[in-house]
Amino acid sequence: MQQKCCCIVTSAITRCWTETFLISKALFKQQLMRIIALYIDPNFPKNLKTESANDTGGKLGADQFQAQKGMFIETMQQFASCKEAITLTHPAFGNLTTTQWGIAEWKHTDHHLMQFGV
Repeated sequence: MQQKCCCIVTSAITRCWTETFLISKALFKQQLMRIIALYIDPNFPKNLKTESANDTGGKLGADQFQAQKGMFIETMQQFASCKEAITLTHPAFGNLTTTQWGIAEWKHTDHHLMQFGV
């Protein structure tokens, strides 16, 4: 009985340590990516893959382009005029401060404008 209990406790401790290590490893990776992307690398690299839900495959018609352009301008204006802290979690970088969101948005926008030679 005592041996069985010991195995259960050992298993629980091992599982807990492993889960903590994996979470810590993931958080470390996010923090490292955040530091490199926002503060070290001057530009986002070319040919970065986007999430499939956001990938248009370059197939926007002229009418869709104008609508997307309008939404983009409106979003940028809202972002610039926002007085509250931004509390969204970035999918790759984790939790960002409002300043970090600003840096990320600037770099992201610059990345796309450079794609089109603007």
